Amino acid sequence: MRITKDEVIKQAEYLKSLNITATASKIRERLGRGSFTTILNHLADWRGEKGQAIKKKMRERVLTPEIIKTINFLGDQFNAEGDEKRKSLLNEIAKKEKEIEAQNEELHTFEKNLESLKIGMEELESTVAKKDMEIEKLEFRLNEYEKEIKRLRKLTDGILMKAKERILEEK
Repeated sequence: MRITKDEVIKQAEYLKSLNITATASKIRERLGRGSFTTILNHLADWRGEKGQAIKKKMRERVLTPEIIKTINFLGDQFNAEGDEKRKSLLNEIAKKEKEIEAQNEELHTFEKNLESLKIGMEELESTVAKKDMEIEKLEFRLNEYEKEIKRLRKLTDGILMKAKERILEEK
């Protein structure tokens, strides 16, 4: 949800009441959301409105038209210079926001890849565990077969010995 001008002005007035300069970062910190560009635009409007209110109060006082003209001229110059600086800053902020957005997209892609790798790793670990169990079973069976082969060799050796003895006895 976009932040509103009223929200920004409310925070700016609050900070001003505490004798704290209202900046975009302080207002964003207080609101907990919003882009710097939007906040800066609302702040600039607020400051412009404040400037107009000050001009109006000055006019209401007894001032000569020359002083009012000078004040208006200086105020307009200040606003013009401020607008250029504000536009320049807003452009820089917009560029930085795009860079951050691109980095966030890269980070999101990296996190997705990492999650996929974690899932793949878990599947691989499960497969390895199953294969380890199969290997243990095969090793057990191999051990049993080796025992059976030894038993059969002894039996065969015994039969051969008896056969040799009989052959020798018959001669």
